[in-house]
Amino acid sequence: MLILLRIIITGALIYVFGLMSEAGTSTHYSGDLTQAFYMAIVLVLAILMAAVWAPYLGERIAPPLTGELTCGSFGDQRRWLPSMIRWFDHQGWRHATLWCCILEGLDHPDFPMPFTTGLRHTRSGSWWEKVFAREVFRFDNAQNCLEAAAILKARHGIELTEHPRPSITIALRQRDRKTVPDRPPTPLPKAPPPKKPRRNQRIRLFLDPSASTQKGSDRDYRNQNQENLESEKPL
Repeated sequence: MLILLRIIITGALIYVFGLMSEAGTSTHYSGDLTQAFYMAIVLVLAILMAAVWAPYLGERIAPPLTGELTCGSFGDQRRWLPSMIRWFDHQGWRHATLWCCILEGLDHPDFPMPFTTGLRHTRSGSWWEKVFAREVFRFDNAQNCLEAAAILKARHGIELTEHPRPSITIALRQRDRKTVPDRPPTPLPKAPPPKKPRRNQRIRLFLDPSASTQKGSDRDYRNQNQENLESEKPL
């Protein structure tokens, strides 16, 4: 219905523009209100045209900016079929949930909820699993797209590496990137043992115990200190 209104209103606006062009070339006297009448009609048609074309243009402009924030289902809270899908899913009725997801996907193919729910209830390796996985991969949820790509690759032999969303494409390539094995540590040569420091023979820490008297020992100690001080004087 909305598509039919777009065609009718756009065609009417083009037709009125044609009438304005013909009336403009044939009018040669002042006081003619034909152009003003056409301008009023054009104003009304322009408002109606903006109302019917705004949703379409919004869907084409907004997703590149807000797709990752609005990737969930929206606008389906008041409809009976999505409510039945959630109720059957909560009850665990697999086949009823799957058929409701198929009907909802055919009725509203732009909502991701029936495809993500139906993918969880399909039989592993079945044709319906491949169909639902391909549909889930169309949307902008990175986690669901990675899961759908893994299912298609593992069970159906279909490898998907590109996505309209660049962030999901990067995530797919990072997931398929092979990890480099850890390299063994490089053995280092053993360092040679440190050299034993040479002892300074001029250093005397204790007195010679073989000294005969205390006086002689003190004199030898003073002489030894004097020799050490003279040897340390600069030349």
